[in-house]
Amino acid sequence: MEPKNYPAPCPTISEVKEQFKIWRRTRKSPRPIPEKLWAAAVSLTANHCLSQISKELVLDYSALKRRVRAKKKDAAASTNPPGFIEVNLEPPAAVRSRYASSLDSLGARLTGDRSGLIRYLLTVGRLTLRCLAILRSDHFKSLSR
Repeated sequence: MEPKNYPAPCPTISEVKEQFKIWRRTRKSPRPIPEKLWAAAVSLTANHCLSQISKELVLDYSALKRRVRAKKKDAAASTNPPGFIEVNLEPPAAVRSRYASSLDSLGARLTGDRSGLIRYLLTVGRLTLRCLAILRSDHFKSLSR
């Protein structure tokens, strides 16, 4: 049986405080706080406010706040979906055909070359628009009275 990987429990503020005390006692000269300790301090924000953490751990409030913001920004960037996803709507080459079929208004199937079908549909559309224009014209209205 393989051991299960459970997430590491969030350290308590007293545990992190003890880690900082040990680090401060054992360092030889003034050095920046190690990233591991900063990460532990930032992880405390899940249960404690920034002011409490900075007071207990004797940390600069502004530096802690910057690191918390940076962590939230990184977490948000990794969980948010991208703003634009390209979708290819072109059918695969094997499916593409030069020929197409369509039904006209009477239900007859029109099959043929796509360019010919498109020309036919455009012509029918133009004729329909012309007929509508004639029916709306004043000349036609005067003839029907």
